[in-house]
Amino acid sequence: ACLAGRVGAWTAFADQAATPTLVGTSLRSELVLPPINPTVDYCMLAATSFRKAVMVCGLSAASPTQSGCTIACGSSWNSALREALAIVDTGCLPLENAANEIWGPAASSGISSTAAFTITEWELLQAKCLGSPCGEAWCSLSAVNAHSLYPPYTGDEGCPNFMATDGVYTWPFLTWNSVMYYQDNSLGCTGGLSVIADNEFKTWACVHAPQCAALIADDLACFKYNEVRGEFNFWGWNARLKVAPALFQLPASFCNDQGVSVLLDARRPEGEGVPLAGMSYTFFRYSDGVLRQFRSGTAEELADGGCGPVRLAPDTQFWLEVTPGSDHYPWKGWWTSVNEDIMRGSPQEIALAIYPKIAVPGFFKCDWLGITLQWCITDPLDLDLFMFVPLEEGGDFRLEQPNAIYWATMDPDSTAPDLYTGPYEQNGGEENGGATIVLERDDLGETEGGGRTFGPESFIIKGTPMVGRYAVFATIWISDPLSPLVFSGGCATAALYSGNLNGGQVVQRQVGAKGRNGHWWHVLNIVVSYDGPDEGVPRPVKYSFEMVDKIITGPIVQENGFFADPPFADPGVPEPEILLLRREVDEYDRLTQENQWMTEQHCKSYTKVGLELFDSVSSLPLVSGTFSPNGGQDAPVAVSSAVLRYAVPEGFSGGYGVLEGQHAWQVASPGFAPYELTFKVELGTDHMFFATYLVPADGHTRVVLRWRDTPADLDLHVVPVGVHNPEDGSEAQWVWQDPHTEEEWLPEVYEGDDAELRPYVWWGVAGQECGCVDHDDDPQTECRPLCTLSATGPDYESRPTLTLDRDDQIHGRVSSTGRVYNAPEVATLKNLWPGTYRVYISAYQPEGEDPGPEFESEVNVDIWLGDGLTVSSLGAVTHRAGSGGKWLYAGYFSVTDDVVHCTNPNQKPQITGGMCYSWYAARRVVTAPLSNVYSPVRMRMAHALYHRYELADYSVSFHRAQYVVYSGGVCSCVGSVSCSCTGSTIISTGVIGADLPEGDPNHIARVWTGALPLYLTNGQYQIKVGLPGFYDRLVTVTVADGAADVPAVMVPFVAQGELRIVLTWGGRPWDMDLWVARAGVPKPSWLESVPENTVYWGVTEVDTVNEDGVNEMAGIRLNRDEVNGNGPETVTFGAEVPSLRYRVAVNVYADQPTLPDFPPQCVEGEDAGCHFRGGELVQFFTSAGLLTESSFAPNVGTWWVVGTIEKDIAGGFSFDFNPVVEGERNGGGSVADGLANCLDIFEEC
Repeated sequence: ACLAGRVGAWTAFADQAATPTLVGTSLRSELVLPPINPTVDYCMLAATSFRKAVMVCGLSAASPTQSGCTIACGSSWNSALREALAIVDTGCLPLENAANEIWGPAASSGISSTAAFTITEWELLQAKCLGSPCGEAWCSLSAVNAHSLYPPYTGDEGCPNFMATDGVYTWPFLTWNSVMYYQDNSLGCTGGLSVIADNEFKTWACVHAPQCAALIADDLACFKYNEVRGEFNFWGWNARLKVAPALFQLPASFCNDQGVSVLLDARRPEGEGVPLAGMSYTFFRYSDGVLRQFRSGTAEELADGGCGPVRLAPDTQFWLEVTPGSDHYPWKGWWTSVNEDIMRGSPQEIALAIYPKIAVPGFFKCDWLGITLQWCITDPLDLDLFMFVPLEEGGDFRLEQPNAIYWATMDPDSTAPDLYTGPYEQNGGEENGGATIVLERDDLGETEGGGRTFGPESFIIKGTPMVGRYAVFATIWISDPLSPLVFSGGCATAALYSGNLNGGQVVQRQVGAKGRNGHWWHVLNIVVSYDGPDEGVPRPVKYSFEMVDKIITGPIVQENGFFADPPFADPGVPEPEILLLRREVDEYDRLTQENQWMTEQHCKSYTKVGLELFDSVSSLPLVSGTFSPNGGQDAPVAVSSAVLRYAVPEGFSGGYGVLEGQHAWQVASPGFAPYELTFKVELGTDHMFFATYLVPADGHTRVVLRWRDTPADLDLHVVPVGVHNPEDGSEAQWVWQDPHTEEEWLPEVYEGDDAELRPYVWWGVAGQECGCVDHDDDPQTECRPLCTLSATGPDYESRPTLTLDRDDQIHGRVSSTGRVYNAPEVATLKNLWPGTYRVYISAYQPEGEDPGPEFESEVNVDIWLGDGLTVSSLGAVTHRAGSGGKWLYAGYFSVTDDVVHCTNPNQKPQITGGMCYSWYAARRVVTAPLSNVYSPVRMRMAHALYHRYELADYSVSFHRAQYVVYSGGVCSCVGSVSCSCTGSTIISTGVIGADLPEGDPNHIARVWTGALPLYLTNGQYQIKVGLPGFYDRLVTVTVADGAADVPAVMVPFVAQGELRIVLTWGGRPWDMDLWVARAGVPKPSWLESVPENTVYWGVTEVDTVNEDGVNEMAGIRLNRDEVNGNGPETVTFGAEVPSLRYRVAVNVYADQPTLPDFPPQCVEGEDAGCHFRGGELVQFFTSAGLLTESSFAPNVGTWWVVGTIEKDIAGGFSFDFNPVVEGERNGGGSVADGLANCLDIFEEC
């Protein structure tokens, strides 16, 4: 029961951390320690102790005999034998096996590995020690001053002997970990032995067990640390040794001498105190200038139902926090212990004014304010609480007796005083919409039996006070003329409470030493004022307070309640006003039976908001700035109005008061881009603080990474991909350049990574801490960042540069001023060349952590796009709190030289350099992106109607075509003019870019090739391409360790009633043809004439008519014939096409690249490449979009009958992809059974 905290039954070497590690002693860091268990595992203790001896003495299977015996070896043997003796007659295979590893199997060593460890086997183990050079001196447990290991046992069950025991053998359990626990809880201390130190003992430690009856006189058990054994040995009691200072002399109690609680309900005029059941407490005191926890516990842990003594240092000011039961608010404030001579052995009462949680009934069911006063034994007998009120609306308090509410009041018809019974009512009192102020408790400082009391006195303000200022004072009632007119004890304490706050207590002050300078203490003022314009009844009212905390001169309050000279001096000058709460009245649109509007009053608390501004690049504080509340609609307010002050332990004061709810502030500072700070104030929030890092308005593009408290460290990475020099098209070479010497180095990469990995900018790119330096000693020039990645070539100022301006790894850390700054990480991108620049965020994984941290709190990546002169915000990429993941792909910047069309909101043309910067968000969790290998994917664009050389004539350009790359899921374009994907992940988006010019190595004469390649890692992707006036195009690409080309055919919209058929295929065969024939056309004679009523490459449109004068192929035209792979071949049905049935087919014509001439027709059976490859696609488009499509699966044959199209009378089209092929086959042209031939597209009717 007396073991404090984590102290457990372990010898020192069994601590988790082997500290200290002493070379040449028995305590070694390489020793494999057993796991810590809640109870002593004597077998593991013995086995570990034996292995320690084996290691220290140099024993092994190869060398089972010692060559000598050092002190460390001898003491290790002694410890091992001591631990082994404790496990006799129990099973312990780990020890037995360890012995057999040195001296062989049981047959030779005599130590069994199957049965219990016997006394005979222990004697065999001891014989090994006795037979070594250590001999009797170390191997007999009766030697080596064994008695010094054990403290005297007092026989008192309430006191520990600091040993672990099984009833026969004992071990000292004090360890370095437990010593640190005692010290952290002010229950122990350590020191050096100085002149009495020797080779074995140099350090002592004394600890106190507060629950032990034998130690309540402030005694401590003292130990010396045995550096040879690696354990603490008991030395003696501090009462005799006197090596440690006394820790505690003064008993204090939460009860009086009658055993009654002195936690008094501030609103009950008399009666017993608040029950102590469920009460907890914590005392703090200053140590080395830092407020540290001194004592904590619960009522249940104290004797006598919570009335037992709490031992405290005398004459000490403590910060005390007491949490009573659920019906009362916590008490927090300064509390002072007195000298033990004053108490003469009696406990000092910890008498506190505890305010109850209440709900105020009445017309306005809103808030209340409470004020309390308490004092201590060294103060005068009776202190009194006063409130001075204004006499008129909007007035100030008057320090005159008629304006005072206190323990006595004057009857206007008599000169004799009456005891104050209250209440004091304004505007008809609380029940009539006014206010009621009541002195609810007055304490005379003593009981009827002559015992002392120390308050409390208390006021409550209920309802709506009259607008004005109210002053709260405390003074001294003098019943003994010989008593001094001062707050002699300095521990009088006043507190303000509000029912609107979760914790109740608003502020607390102790009069302190200044109380000895007078007898009137001006504590604070309460200010009530209207909030908002003079419109509507009732108007919103706000409450605030002004802390004064000054001693002033004033009258003596006589026994009859009258004020006697001298008059009051001027009141104290208050500190700045602090908003407390706002009372609002909501009016509903329904009437009561009395024909009155329904109204309901509610109160909102003000939260103290602090704001500090910093330069996000240099991290320097900004001395000037403003914020405009209400989304920037309110007038700007100086940042100096939002200074949040911090004091230990009272907490925060000052700041700018805001009500609960959602807020948006426009923050500005000269020379910086404006920033919108958004935040939400939850009900009951006491304070909020925002360190806002503004982006310089210098025209540079930046990425700002913001997150909240966890994890402590996130890292920003910018990875350039596919960047090339616009002058010669060469790939950019990235280096780190010394900002002083401009010497270039290869950038650092993660340890163990492939040296050929793509370079990127991050906190480790320069192998040093990020920041910037003055490279030329000229304060007028811009400092140069240290964490920089730049492309070789131009001079330093004009080269493409990526910098990490600031790195932050201490999120969530509370500063010495009580604030959590949570600074961002910032990257700047300058003078960029064409290419992409990917932005990744990682949850930093410290060495040795597995799996390490993930994203926990909300992550925001702000994008600031500059043009070299101005900068604007593109908003934030947000990763919601709790979404997890270790890597976030935020998005990427795309840089092109197409400034003419750089007009979208996510784009900015640069003032100089001729580049267009574009930002595309990704917002997805990825895995290990830095090890990705990217391959260029080029979009080869084709028009369904025109060849590339015709595009200019028709003013067609693909440079503005937008692409979206998807991975996974299902994508489809059928049934719409646009394509959609479900279950897919967006990999990237962007534009195709201008057509590559002649001379570029990737230029192809017959195909528009986008100048901006996509860079993708290995895998299969679906790419959607969109352009105004065209149907969306969906293409599939597989990237496998190399560059890839993606042909994309753009099909222009058709008018209502029209149909467009488009054939596309792969790179082989070279020439395929799209055929459309009128169903029922007679079989052609190929030697005599071309087929009738058929559109194909030989007949692009039919102008003949039938016997009825009808052109059955009217309006059907072959728009494009492609002879060099991929397609497209396109046939368009105009609206005038007759309502007939048509058959669609595809033919493999040739497989030889013979541009610019037409290739010769292939011959089946002779030309090996003359067949389908599979995947050939025919699509049918109407004004409604892609109506349907059909693909060819086999990879053989030269003819594919796609199906039939039938136009109905209403102008609609129907399709049949499984037509019955009629008529005979041409045996000479037939191929394998089941495949079509050229005549299968015709049929007899």
